[in-house]
Amino acid sequence: MSVEFLELLEERVRETMDRMEALAGENEELRQRVSELEAEVASARATGAAGWKKERAEIKKRVESLVEKLSSLVAAADAGPADPLV
Repeated sequence: MSVEFLELLEERVRETMDRMEALAGENEELRQRVSELEAEVASARATGAAGWKKERAEIKKRVESLVEKLSSLVAAADAGPADPLV
């Protein structure tokens, strides 16, 4: 083997090692980012579920109030006029 070939091989090995170190650092950053995003998603799901439950309860309350008012109006209409001369 020639000296030039060994020098070239040595340089390529060094470049490969440098690249591997850079990729390992990048990989660690990406792992941290994935963990952060997973935590955000879990938090959003928990908050979203609570928010939906609250909104659902509020809508239910409003609908029940409307049903009650409509029932009162229907009952009043079925009872007829309060004044028998009318």
